[in-house]
Amino acid sequence: MKRSLFLIFGFILIPVLFLSCGGDEDEEGEQVVNVQCSSNANCSRDSYCDFDNPQQDPVLQTLVYYCRKRQACSSPAECPVGWKCLLDEHFCITNNEAEQVLCAKDEDCVSLGYNAKCNRATGKCYVPGQEGDTAPDSGDTLPDTGDSQPDSGDSFPDTGDSLPDTGDSLPDTGDTLPDTGDSQPDSGDTGDGYKHVTFFSEDFENPANWKIAIAADAANPCWQLGLPTSGPEVAHSGSKVIATNLAGNYSDNCNDIIYFVNSENSSPELFIPDESVVKVEFYAWVSIVGSLNSPLDYAELLILPQDSIWGAQSGVKLVAEGTASTNSALDSTGTKLTQQLGTSYYKFTGDITGYKGQKVQLGFRFVSDSSENDFGIYIDSLKLSY
Repeated sequence: MKRSLFLIFGFILIPVLFLSCGGDEDEEGEQVVNVQCSSNANCSRDSYCDFDNPQQDPVLQTLVYYCRKRQACSSPAECPVGWKCLLDEHFCITNNEAEQVLCAKDEDCVSLGYNAKCNRATGKCYVPGQEGDTAPDSGDTLPDTGDSQPDSGDSFPDTGDSLPDTGDSLPDTGDTLPDTGDSQPDSGDTGDGYKHVTFFSEDFENPANWKIAIAADAANPCWQLGLPTSGPEVAHSGSKVIATNLAGNYSDNCNDIIYFVNSENSSPELFIPDESVVKVEFYAWVSIVGSLNSPLDYAELLILPQDSIWGAQSGVKLVAEGTASTNSALDSTGTKLTQQLGTSYYKFTGDITGYKGQKVQLGFRFVSDSSENDFGIYIDSLKLSY
């Protein structure tokens, strides 16, 4: 009798075990696919690369990312805030994903087959010749009615074409990118390939998102995060800033770094999308005792690639906007924030395209000597975009 019960229980248990092996579920019940990824191109079409939840590789001891199944939906109300429902495929998508769209290039569509393509006007993959194909035919030298992408060898603009044509010497209606060999401006053409899509922003309202690494021989940190009562006495946005001293002049002999750490997952890393132009910008109120050449007191914006150390990093080259000149509050290299500019928050921008496709850390370093101090620097409204 006992033997019979064991056999019956075993036949019931075995299918249950097999059914549970499809993937892991997180605390919210969403399925994590056991596929490592560095972009959405590594995942199936109904999945995305979850950059918000890195995992520790037990062998390599590095942070890795995994594909996650998209949430099923039949209406926008079934998706989280900030997401939308892709009604024809019944799953949720978000503009905060690394690629911002389901595909940005043909390589993002490999899961549909080797000949699948990306329609960059709609952000959707398609297979040429199948239903839903809105792209031009190979060898087509004239525009197609309703064609939203350029034709190979097309020497005329397409009606409604939002992308440049190869060899097109005339402007396209609504074209926002320059054409190769285009001798006339396109309506709305920005000319720099910059899409103005923000993928990271920080107003310093959550102190848990930032940590301070102080110099080994320092008694107190030279960076603070909170409400400014000195210098500008207000934030640029919100109520809090990071500053060298919220209530007075900065200290002597500083060499501290304040760096971003996501308080939700304790990860210090940010993924820089693989885009043609990636920029960093922030607003700063600057009053530092310095000079155009070889300043002794200064602040720097640092971008730290994987397997690098803070001490070996140079500051990102910046441009000051809205000041008397683009060199105001910067040294002659454009990498050090210095000089006694004061009076207002000014916008500083830098090109970080060199880090695209990488996981990096972001921080600010402040250095001072042993004499002559001032209010220092107050930083707010930081964002990364492409």
